[in-house]
Amino acid sequence: MMLANIAPPTEIAAWLACFAFVVMLVNQGFKAWGNLTGKAHNIAPNRFQVQEVKEGVTRREFNDHVVIDREEHDKLFRKLGGVERGAMERGDARALQINEHIEQVRRDLETKIDQRWNQTALELSEVREQVRSNPAETIALLKQTKGLI
Repeated sequence: MMLANIAPPTEIAAWLACFAFVVMLVNQGFKAWGNLTGKAHNIAPNRFQVQEVKEGVTRREFNDHVVIDREEHDKLFRKLGGVERGAMERGDARALQINEHIEQVRRDLETKIDQRWNQTALELSEVREQVRSNPAETIALLKQTKGLI
């Protein structure tokens, strides 16, 4: 009951907002000072730097460079394609092994199920024959087991 009567401190929100504003203002001030003095440093430098070209290249040199780049590109993609094909072939071979194992297990299970089925059918036919040959004894046995069931 006492906790419900306590009002949250509203002043803290105002102080936090002022603190955030001051931090951002100082940050922008440091950036502006760095830009004005020319000492601004890049936190994450660009790997690809653009530089002024002192002399141009001829159309033939440019085309030769394009051909070399295309050949290198094709060579790299042929290597990648070979790696992918190799991985696919290994994966296909492994899948084939797994499928063969599954088929072997299926055949074994079918054999065991057939054996059990035949054994059960034989036992059932023996029970039927016993019931047909001696019905009075069967009825007496059923009366004895009536209390157990």
